[in-house]
Amino acid sequence: MKNKLFALFLILTALQTIVQGYSILPDTIHSKKHFVKTTKELTFAPNSVIRAFIIKNASITKNNITLEAYHTFKKPQNIKNPITSSDRLSIINILHSISSMQGIKYYSQTRKKLRILFNKSYVIDYPSLKQLNDPVIKHLQQTYTFYTLQEDKTFGKVTYRYTIYQIPEFILLKTENVNHIKYSMMPVVDKRKFKFFLFILDKGEDIALYCLYSIDVIGDKALPLQKVRDSLFNRSDAIVLWFYNRLYGK
Repeated sequence: MKNKLFALFLILTALQTIVQGYSILPDTIHSKKHFVKTTKELTFAPNSVIRAFIIKNASITKNNITLEAYHTFKKPQNIKNPITSSDRLSIINILHSISSMQGIKYYSQTRKKLRILFNKSYVIDYPSLKQLNDPVIKHLQQTYTFYTLQEDKTFGKVTYRYTIYQIPEFILLKTENVNHIKYSMMPVVDKRKFKFFLFILDKGEDIALYCLYSIDVIGDKALPLQKVRDSLFNRSDAIVLWFYNRLYGK
């Protein structure tokens, strides 16, 4: 029991890095966010299909940390209305450009400044972990799967499984950890229990992004989730800003 409580304390300490009310996102991105305790509180899900997918693929319980955010922004001029197959292919390639996530930043609550989120970020061959170049996708298909290694200063090196779904209703990026996530050498999140979902939707003149984190922490006690929430939202914001900048060619 002591080890479980210590693991909970470690992950809480590790996640206390983001300031509430501060956003790295530009004013051109309109956002709303909240913390979810039950499936009934999934109020930002854009439609019933996405909501059903989340309920099926994410564990939403009182001991789980579930956070959702909804962002909208104007389409760049190179993206058509409605989105074309060529536009979809461009988005799919952005989601495969994992090396470009190296060096993206978030706001640190502890240090009151921007810090690098991923020190390393690249596609790998699994299970050898050999570094690979970012895939270049030339044809649309319904599903893409690949593995990445991403290193941050909090949890060290983590291997993730990336799955991209490309269907008429939306494009979805789903990530989940392959190995245990550790802090100070202690496992704090089990395999496949740290999940992130990024849904990309065509909304006429706008692009909508629906983001959701679902995390099962090792142990049977609830965390003071208020302090965890802002950390995960700003981690999400860093990824949203990365996608936005890539879409706009920045």
